[in-house]
Order: sequence, then structure tokens, then C-alpha cells
Amino acid sequence: MIEFLRNALSRVDADYADIRHEKMFETAIAFDGKDLSQASTSSTDGYVVRVLKNGGFASGVFTRAEDAQKVLGMVMENAKLTGRNLSEPIRLAPIAATKAIFKPELHEDPRKVSFAEKLELTRQANLIPFSHPAVATTRTAYNEIIREKCFVSNEGSEIQEELVTVSLGGRITARDGNLVQEIVVVSGGGNGFQSVRNQEQNFADRTRIAVDLLKAEPVSGGVYNCILNPGMAAVFTHEAFGHSSEADCIESHPAMREKMQIGAKLGSDKLSITDDATIPGLVGFYRFDDEGVRVRRTELLKNGVLVGRLHSRRTAAEFGEPLSGHSIAEDYRYPPIIRMGTIFIEPGRFVIKIRDCMTLKLVFRPGSAFD
Repeated sequence: MIEFLRNALSRVDADYADIRHEKMFETAIAFDGKDLSQASTSSTDGYVVRVLKNGGFASGVFTRAEDAQKVLGMVMENAKLTGRNLSEPIRLAPIAATKAIFKPELHEDPRKVSFAEKLELTRQANLIPFSHPAVATTRTAYNEIIREKCFVSNEGSEIQEELVTVSLGGRITARDGNLVQEIVVVSGGGNGFQSVRNQEQNFADRTRIAVDLLKAEPVSGGVYNCILNPGMAAVFTHEAFGHSSEADCIESHPAMREKMQIGAKLGSDKLSITDDATIPGLVGFYRFDDEGVRVRRTELLKNGVLVGRLHSRRTAAEFGEPLSGHSIAEDYRYPPIIRMGTIFIEPGRFVIKIRDCMTLKLVFRPGSAFD
């Protein structure tokens, strides 16, 4: 495949060009209540090309190898046309050419586990909540995605990377009359099938929480000392801060660029936030982004001060800031955009004030991560 991609680019007279091929294999099993609602496997593949020419940048997608030159020609013309209408030419931050092959370490490759075993594992996990009469229904799903990516650029980069993620989880719904409580159960990661084995206690514990919540007293407004669930801390971090750290989300908003200047004081002296997609085993783990840039651990907030943000090659040049390796495509149908890898709050003790509600004293433990 690398040879095919290299040959395709060799015919392109561009200031910069890259092409990515991806094969994606998916397995999906789901139960709604006690009924099997999905059981499928699929495989797809496709190509994404990007061209920078005369200051204009364009991309295209195709699925048939024989369409490569046709699509590259169309993308080249689109790039030229785009460049004519820009007040400033698009620039890409420079990188060194990289040649690499990367496969993650897996604790049991899911490709070596039969579909029948995956189905039975999901079925048994789904049955656990129904041992309690207060459980009204469930939604339990097994998902497996395997991505085999090849990337070539006319700068000399040639990268092959394989990503494997599996998950087993869903929702448990308990009911007492008109009162309904719902709990999410999650397991899995990027380090193999072992991460979804032996989840019986996890499902039993989450079932007990859903049932116990039926008797929980409503919270009254006031000041409380609390330990925030690491998963919720991660969601708050991801939504309230993380997206504003993606450079393409703020680049065309002057007010946000003013607020999110490097060196701005945005939080408590004890609040530090990091994005680290280099941590093996997590869903957000990868080695190279889809521009061929090696991902690095990126401090975003240090003691309440903004010290970094997430970049593509284009936004790194636009902002005049270091590359982070966070330009990621959802799959082969899309060009890459800036996305978080694994974002988390560094461990510490501090107080966060939630306006018009209550004050929470939060204790963050290691491992409060969100992919």
C-alpha cells in the first residue's frame, strides 16, 4: 500500500500533498433489555488526499484505487481556486520526514476471539442487572474497532499505524413507580480484549448504585465537601475547557482568541490540565496523528495559567506555537481536524465554585482521564 500511495503522490505538482489509506473493521453487539438488537461485523476502506498549492488548501475522499489521479487532480484545482480567494496564504508548520511502523501492545488480540464468545460475554453481562427486581431495562453493547492506517506525504513521511479499541458497557435503568434512575457502566480501552473480560463485579456494582439511587434524598442548595467522580471531572474538563483548547475552535473568534491567550489566568492556582494521548491502553492512545506528526504530552493549564493548546500543522503556523500532534480524522471518510486525545486534571486539592448552586471541595485522584 505504501508503494501505491507514494506513486500516486509522485504525479502531483503541489507545494505540499499527503494521502492516507485506512482499513476499518468493526464488530457491534447490543442488547436492549433482554432482546438482542444488533450483531454485526463489517469492513470498509478508503482514501483521503490533501493538497496545498499557491496558498490554498483542499482535500478529497475516494474509495476506489483507480480514482486516485482523478481525485488528486480535482483537489489540486480546488486548492488553486481556494488560494485565489484568501487574503493570506495557508502555511503549514514544518516537520521532519518520518518513516515508522507502529502496532500497539495488546493483552489478547480481539481478532483472535470468536464472534460467538463476544456475543456470549455481552449476553451474560447484560443479564447481571436483571437479578435485581427494581431494574426495568438495560442497554448493553460490545463494540470493537480496528483501524489500519497508511500515510504518505510528498515531504518523505511514510507511516503505518494500527489502532485497536474495544468496549463493553451501556446503561442500567432502575424504576420505582414514576421515579427512574439510570447509571452508565463502562469498560474497555486500547490494549486488547482482556480489558472487557471479568466485568461481572463492575456490572453488579453499577446495578446496586442504580437501585440505591431510587432511595436517595434530593440535594438542597448549600456548601458541601465533595469528592467528584473522576468520570464526571473528566467530562467537565473535556466540555468546559478542552474544546476551547482545540485551536481550530477559536481561531476565527476574536473574543475567544483574546480570552485564550497563552499566559492568561483562567483558573485556580492548584488547577492543572493536561492532554496526553501517549498513555498506552486508553481509548485516546495513538502514536502519530493523521498529518504524520508524532503526538506529545501537552500541558494546557498549569497552576491556573494557560500554557498550551492543541494544534494541526496549519493552526500551529497560524498561532506561531509548537506542534502537538492532535490533527485526527474520525475515519477514512474525513480529513483530519484538531481533536483531544486523553485530557485530564492533574491530581490535587482545591475548591471550585459553581455559580448559583453550591461550592464543591474537590479531590482529584490520578487516572481522572477522558478520551
